[in-house]
Amino acid sequence: MKGILTPDQAPLVFTQSWESFLGKLSVPVNEDLLAAGDICRRYLRVVSVAMYSGPPRTLIHNDVHGDNLLVAEDGEQSLAILDWQLTTPARPGPDLAGFLVSYLDTSERRRHENRLLKMYYSVLIRHGITGYSFEQCWDEYRMALVLPTSQLAIAVGYHPGLTATPDGFWNVVFPRYAQALADLGVAELLQQRYG
Repeated sequence: MKGILTPDQAPLVFTQSWESFLGKLSVPVNEDLLAAGDICRRYLRVVSVAMYSGPPRTLIHNDVHGDNLLVAEDGEQSLAILDWQLTTPARPGPDLAGFLVSYLDTSERRRHENRLLKMYYSVLIRHGITGYSFEQCWDEYRMALVLPTSQLAIAVGYHPGLTATPDGFWNVVFPRYAQALADLGVAELLQQRYG
């Protein structure tokens, strides 16, 4: 499976992949992980539509992870992002949500999340995004977490060559996504917006 699923395809593929994904986890399947799955199952379609349509939009990478990042070794603070084949116009939240939650352990995310999101927001404003409040950015960041959470479950669950293994990165990343969904009240936010 390659590329981005449409808002109509994603919920069906998520549902088809979910049990397989759970079978490939080597960590205990607890209530937080099951709740994350329920949020994805219930809201994946509406979040996909919300994130990939309507202004303000920017280009998002859709696959920001360590293998797609180059950092300068000469002491300068420069970063290059590779592999832009999945780039799409979208609302600003999805790349940042997936990256911060997957690469920062939960305590670090909690400590730095607000500051990093404010930095990101200031860059958006500096580069021409208008009519977009920080509160909107914060809510969309929270909502956008549904996308990488579901994408990870789909990718691992759907892939026939992946099996349950203690060193599978999904054993670390998916619990981080589940914890962030709970910490940030994503289910409550989505319930308020979409019922």
